[in-house]
Amino acid sequence: MILVTGSTGFIGREFIKQLSQKVDKKDILCLVYDKCDNELEISGRKNLDDLGIAYLPIDLVSGKGMDKIPKSPDTVFHLASVTITASRDHRVNDVGTRNLINAIKPIKQEMNFVYTSTICVNDMRKDFMSPVTEELEPPAHPANLYGRKKLIAEKFLKQSAKDFNFSLSIIRVVGVYGPNARKSGLFDSIDKLVKSGSILARMNWPGKISIINVIDMAKFIYGVSEKPPKPTNWEVYIPSIEAITMAEMSQIIHKEYGIKYREFKVPGFFWAFCRIFARNKNIIEYVLPHKIYDRFWQACLLVNNEFWNVSGKIYNVIPDWKPMKYDLYYKEKIKKENSNV
Repeated sequence: MILVTGSTGFIGREFIKQLSQKVDKKDILCLVYDKCDNELEISGRKNLDDLGIAYLPIDLVSGKGMDKIPKSPDTVFHLASVTITASRDHRVNDVGTRNLINAIKPIKQEMNFVYTSTICVNDMRKDFMSPVTEELEPPAHPANLYGRKKLIAEKFLKQSAKDFNFSLSIIRVVGVYGPNARKSGLFDSIDKLVKSGSILARMNWPGKISIINVIDMAKFIYGVSEKPPKPTNWEVYIPSIEAITMAEMSQIIHKEYGIKYREFKVPGFFWAFCRIFARNKNIIEYVLPHKIYDRFWQACLLVNNEFWNVSGKIYNVIPDWKPMKYDLYYKEKIKKENSNV
């Protein structure tokens, strides 16, 4: 039995499509949110219906419906998450993970558990001049609620792997882009800023952000599951394909849309001043209201190398991998849009 959480989400939809092509659909059970009251959940369930995959409505936080979850699964792909950093409720990330482990007990020895965490657990590292690697130990207290809750879940799963003798793979997800990405998210916002001619799309933003296409992200998740670590152990992966600034993304989008790029060059001293604030945002978090702080936190990603990551493991998972780069994605995206006109 293969259990999958988060199958109605952005990454989850692509992952479940790929998973259904690799294993018998009868062996898959998706755990979906029990409230089907928004377009994302409605269309996500329809996607599962179209694929012919069974699903069970549950609530990871309250535990509602979780007594019906099959015990002792062979493999668990735990993708369910609240990824909207502006939200004040991230209990699904830690409480939900704990409830899931309790629900599948007794846990089969050598169970294969794949967990999608986030690179946000490394927020507030000391050195921003070097990229984050899998070997870097996360700080004790990331400067965002999302990262803190994910880090709690990671620690809980590591202890559980020891206690119940299962294999654990932790994937610290970087920026994921592709069709149907979240509206008003980073990648959707840059596209809109370019089209509107906003000066924000022409500033020389200096912060590197590691990214990956959603199709490649889904492929990587399955690839990780095929090479589990030894029971009681865990592996950490950071699926970074390229590190790119918002300015570089904007230039690519301008080029593919045929819009002239006129750089608005902000002086270096201004960015240096911004980086000082970015490196002390753990203090600012307790001064600003949560939603305002979240906007500030997001801006920090664009001025500092907060999410600059380099992986030493991803090609060990898929040796012949040829993942898509951002410029090729946009070239094909525009070509598709033009062909549909």
